[in-house]
Amino acid sequence: MKQHVPVWVTLGVLLAGRGAAQQVATIEVVRPGARLIAGDSVPVRAVAKDSAGRDVSSATFRWFTNNPNAAYVTDSGMLVTLDAGRVTVIALSGREVGRLEVEIGPAPVATLGVSLPARTLYVGASAPAKVDARTRRGRPRRDAVAVFGSSAPAVASVDAAGRVVALRAGTARIEATVGKARGSTVVQVVASPVTAVTVTPTDTTVRTGDVVRFLVAARAGSRGLPQPYVEWSATGEGATVFEDGGFVAERPGVYVVTALVGGRAGRASVIVGPRQVTKRDFKLVGRGSIRDVHTADLLIFDQGGKTWAYVPSWGADALYIYDVTNAASPVLTDSVKVDARVINDVTITPDHRYAVMTREGASSRKNGIVILDTSDPGHPKAFSEYTETVTGGVHNAWTEGYYVFATDDATGSLRVIDIHDPKAPKEVARWQVDRPGGRALHDVIVQDGLAYLSYGYDGLVVLDVGAGIRGGSPTSPTFVTQYKDFQGEFWTHTAWRYKNYVIVGDELFPPSFGPDQPEFPYGYFHIVDVSDWDHPREVARYEIPNGGSHNVWMEGDILYVGYYQGGLRAIDLSGELRGDLVAQGRELAAYYPIDVKGKIPNWPFVWGPQVHNGLVYASDFNAGLWIVKLEPQPPVP
Repeated sequence: MKQHVPVWVTLGVLLAGRGAAQQVATIEVVRPGARLIAGDSVPVRAVAKDSAGRDVSSATFRWFTNNPNAAYVTDSGMLVTLDAGRVTVIALSGREVGRLEVEIGPAPVATLGVSLPARTLYVGASAPAKVDARTRRGRPRRDAVAVFGSSAPAVASVDAAGRVVALRAGTARIEATVGKARGSTVVQVVASPVTAVTVTPTDTTVRTGDVVRFLVAARAGSRGLPQPYVEWSATGEGATVFEDGGFVAERPGVYVVTALVGGRAGRASVIVGPRQVTKRDFKLVGRGSIRDVHTADLLIFDQGGKTWAYVPSWGADALYIYDVTNAASPVLTDSVKVDARVINDVTITPDHRYAVMTREGASSRKNGIVILDTSDPGHPKAFSEYTETVTGGVHNAWTEGYYVFATDDATGSLRVIDIHDPKAPKEVARWQVDRPGGRALHDVIVQDGLAYLSYGYDGLVVLDVGAGIRGGSPTSPTFVTQYKDFQGEFWTHTAWRYKNYVIVGDELFPPSFGPDQPEFPYGYFHIVDVSDWDHPREVARYEIPNGGSHNVWMEGDILYVGYYQGGLRAIDLSGELRGDLVAQGRELAAYYPIDVKGKIPNWPFVWGPQVHNGLVYASDFNAGLWIVKLEPQPPVP
């Protein structure tokens, strides 16, 4: 397991130290004596010493881990392990940090499920047996290697990889074992009546990235058969045909798609040409240079016949106000100062009457949100604040009508705050995942009555807050679905709904994260199909090397991405999405906002974009506001 930590967790560590005891000079986290197995709970302790090497017995500690999905530490110092891997245990006292790396071994498999894509197979067919290995806590063991067997190998054999081959009519039980865990499923083998298989369309011409939906008809003589189980394959490299008959190619070429049913094959041809997307350019239009502090998210809106950009700061206490009516010459009109170390996000009511700033790291330890009167948008004024139930800090927020959907740093829960009376805001609802520890809600957006929650290691959560599909409302959020079956390390950071997809971004930072040094986060975007709320599934991905995925914005069929050191990117998401979007040639343009006098010189670190009136506004962590225009696509030669 790579040692990375979400910047969200690091931020919590950086902010937590304010005002704590300063006599502590070093912290040692003492290694537990026992070998750790996932599912164990063992006490850990820390020893604090002053600059002379003497124990500081009065020191108190706050505990973290770099991967709460694998382990977390309770307030009392109990290390609770959940999954296998290498985990960094972090003890914080004042501004001093102690770390200990521990190795957690996998818990034994307690239950083993076995399934086949079809319970009845024709003689001559084959199908993969899949296993669902879980610990006694119900956590998946994806690394488990099963040993397969068949109760009737003359009827249905199974190889070491779990491929079941139907040999003759009869019934067989396909069995699997992992350690002491056993599971099985029954397959019925019947004689194949299939005399012909037809695949449609029989031939087609598409571009790379286009999805072709193949249909299969099987016949017994002149009689049609019910939809059978189909074994799909495609010739050549660079193309995939999925279990549902969806075909996509990442390379131009000629491909033959084969559907095998009961020993009979049907075939179709696909001619795949290049996507014909000529690379485009981002043209620089204007800048609002902010070089003395880091900048975070941004808000662009029209009011009073002008266009305004609100840019919050990270590690400072100011919200910067720009008149960007003339995008080529942004004018700094004002700044709003509040008690905070981080103003991460700013959002606005639909009538543009009030803006809402998030706040973290206040010296008073009262964070929450600040409501601004934007009747004079060039000089907004702090109007009121709400801290009562979100005093631990709010990282991100979204306004829907006069409701603020806010993340709560302290509890990792969603809070809904009613600001219909902005002088007296009040919490009207809260929602959180059921997790024993390490809960972290990073972001929330609301689209068409659905709230999309980026829930850290708990993945994507969707709530009905007014869509009507589960009877929810802003004051009574109702669960719709959750998707967290991402492979590898994944920390859900952002989400955006587009057609029947949710674009989900991850974010992972090295544990040595420091805001004033060049950093190399990584991550990518997962395209999750939510057309069936009960069965969301990942169907495509967008990933570039040497970049850390961050915030996104959709305009038409173009996805705009802040990819940290990977710059600002634009990607074509038209049509159905399957597979590797970069390999398919869907990337349109990239722009690196390099500033030789930036907060970190010559180091682009794009936080997030917003598209407004044909221009792309982007906030760069090290150099403030950038305004660019995506040039039209040149004619295809």
